Amino acid sequence: MIDYKLKANKDGILYDSLMEFKGNPAWRLSNIELAEWEYKNNIIQISIQKGTLVRDLVSPDEKYLVLVFRNNKQFPEPCNCVVYDLEGRVHKVVCCPPMANTEIIAMNAENKAKLGNIMGCGVMNNGRGEEVMAIGIWFEGIARSRYVEPYRESREFDPETGVLGDIISWELPYR
Repeated sequence: MIDYKLKANKDGILYDSLMEFKGNPAWRLSNIELAEWEYKNNIIQISIQKGTLVRDLVSPDEKYLVLVFRNNKQFPEPCNCVVYDLEGRVHKVVCCPPMANTEIIAMNAENKAKLGNIMGCGVMNNGRGEEVMAIGIWFEGIARSRYVEPYRESREFDPETGVLGDIISWELPYR
């Protein structure tokens, strides 16, 4: 049996270190059981539940690995974002916060109580032009007049503290 694992490249994005899958990336992620990254010549390995990894990113300082899961028994939604430290231990478990966008909340008061799902992580430019880590959150069933729509927001993220900050971007697809 081939041991599928991920290893971080120079940009902090994990890739398959044993073979390159040029086909369906979802198939590749569905077979991942081990994630690893290197920091100052030390390799850190994380065993993960097969088929549950959605997104992954090494922090810009390379001290943390952020993994986002779906349907994971150990880290179920809405607490499905996990930050690992240089020892390969869980540093922070991040739960999806309530919606922060006051414009969307103003469309319908019920929106304020909605919790979404953390669906990704990445690096984005914030409102001050700084390159920062971000967490992507998907909210389903946002009430807007007579319609119910999906809504996405990206929030600044500090992997050291596990704190989600300001909204960097948001999208109401059918606006």
